[in-house]
Amino acid sequence: MSTMNLRMAEELSRRLKEQAEEEGVSMNALAAKAIEQYLARNDRQTEVTSILAEEMPRWAELMERLK
Repeated sequence: MSTMNLRMAEELSRRLKEQAEEEGVSMNALAAKAIEQYLARNDRQTEVTSILAEEMPRWAELMERLK
């Protein structure tokens, strides 16, 4: 496991601390969870974009006729 320091605005730090306390986890665990979720969302969006780029030309003529 690697380590890193994370600098953030005081307000964000306060909100992170409050949320971590509410969930009963450490600030570090909550930040790691948020990063994992962000990366997973980004991976899905990249996959969808790739599929659309591949499939849209196939359906372009039909889409044009439906206008």
